[in-house]
Amino acid sequence: MGARKFKNDRRQVVGRMNIAIPPRDARILIIDDERGIRDLLSLELSSLGYTVETAPDGVAALEAITLQDFQLVLCDIKMPHIGGLEVLQVIREKHPDTEVIMMTGYGTVETAVAAMKQGAYDFIQKPFDLSEILALIEKCLEKSQLRAVAALYEASQSIFRSVKIDELLPLITEVALKIFQADTISIMLINEGGALVPACTAGVLTEALTRVHLKLGMRANPVEGFQHEPEIIRDLSGLDGLTSVMVCPFSMDHEPLGVLIISRSRRTDPFLISDRLHAAIFTSQTAQAVFNAILYRRLNFNIQELQKANKKLADAQQQLIQSEKLAGIGQLAAGVAHELNNPLSGVLGFTELLMADNQVMTDQQKEDLNTIYTQGKRCQVIIQNLLQFSRPNGSEKLALDVIPLLYSVMNLSRHNFSGSHINIELSLPESLPAIYANAGQLQQVFLNLMTNARHAMAGGKNAVLTLTAGVLEDHIFIRFADNGSGMTKEIQSHIFEPFFTTKPVGQGTGLGLSICYGIVQQHQGKLNVESEVDRGTTFTLELPIYKEKNNVIEKKGVAYGKSAI
Repeated sequence: MGARKFKNDRRQVVGRMNIAIPPRDARILIIDDERGIRDLLSLELSSLGYTVETAPDGVAALEAITLQDFQLVLCDIKMPHIGGLEVLQVIREKHPDTEVIMMTGYGTVETAVAAMKQGAYDFIQKPFDLSEILALIEKCLEKSQLRAVAALYEASQSIFRSVKIDELLPLITEVALKIFQADTISIMLINEGGALVPACTAGVLTEALTRVHLKLGMRANPVEGFQHEPEIIRDLSGLDGLTSVMVCPFSMDHEPLGVLIISRSRRTDPFLISDRLHAAIFTSQTAQAVFNAILYRRLNFNIQELQKANKKLADAQQQLIQSEKLAGIGQLAAGVAHELNNPLSGVLGFTELLMADNQVMTDQQKEDLNTIYTQGKRCQVIIQNLLQFSRPNGSEKLALDVIPLLYSVMNLSRHNFSGSHINIELSLPESLPAIYANAGQLQQVFLNLMTNARHAMAGGKNAVLTLTAGVLEDHIFIRFADNGSGMTKEIQSHIFEPFFTTKPVGQGTGLGLSICYGIVQQHQGKLNVESEVDRGTTFTLELPIYKEKNNVIEKKGVAYGKSAI
């Protein structure tokens, strides 16, 4: 069944690729010290279409075998210098795919057994019947062809184990290099624009040979299949370095995929038509693997794009939820702050009057009035923060560069950071594209984020705050990364909510990050946080680039000094 299957496959591929395979397409070497035998066999086999070489002894035979491949060797056993059995041993070691038929006029059973043990296909005695030896050669070469096709299928099947194009193409070139005893293999694929481009090569490939391979590929028709060598290389300059070439276009379901080019430049023996048959079979097999790999790459790309889209959607949904939640809290905060502001103003006013009264008061009464006034002022600050959160200051916005703003905030914070033994590392460009923003509000955001980082790293060893800025697509980004205590996922989900704080009672209002979030939203930007417990926290601020025609950066009122931190 196996032999019949290979024969049928051979016929189908030959018919599809339009390759005329002669019945006796093989290279044969005749080794015999008798010239008459050499001439007789050479003349007869050549007339039948075989390519025939002769050698008068074992030494000349081994030299011929090193220069080119032979499908079959007819070898005499009794020869001067090197005997036939020694030649057989070398052939079996260095060219295991070459079939050998032994000949002798002094044959014995022991000689035949020794030859067969060393791997000879058969043994024939002189004088031999010419029709008998021709039938034996036909049978031997048919076995060789079947073994070659079987090896070809086995190699092709190994290629299907990979579905990644970057792994598959080098595997195909390496396998083809060995199967066809080639010097150079090139795979060229058709890109999305319909152009043929080099995708993978193996072997000895110079720059000039690369250009020749590309020209050969462009002359091939990926749908029609295998091209005859004389037709594909006609009138093509730059082929001086090539001794033989096979150009094998491949397609899948009439969709052109690319071209496989197999060439020899150092070997002198040209490809046989049987090699073209094997190349056609190999290409038809690997075309499916390449097509599968291309589909896999497309699928993988689509999955990645879908994952990115899903992440953007999830982020946008989270931003929307956060915005709606903060908007609701802001409305509530504005109402509460307004209602509290009037009675609190009365409390503070009457407290000031009592403190200014010249009537004699005890020390305890004075201390109590001072406590009322201090706590009232603290409540007033909280109410002002609430009002700023709910209705951020709509101060004038200008086109500006944030780098000077960052340096001005760092100059203000320098003393606090150095006193806390915290280093600031900068990775900032000289300037960034202009944004349309309120400088005072952004300074408030920067100062708040730096202050939070300082508190998170308080008391830690090797504390470092890293500031990074740059451009990504249509916005600028600024990162504040500390190596402090970090936060859990639960805390991260609440940090932008008003009054949420992890500080002890009385040490924080929980409004700082909420106000920062509101300011950033007013600037059509984003404020994101990434954190890991005991590893640190990174706040990333994104602001859209100002795209007006007159993109003039306003520098008034901004400190441009770059003091070392």
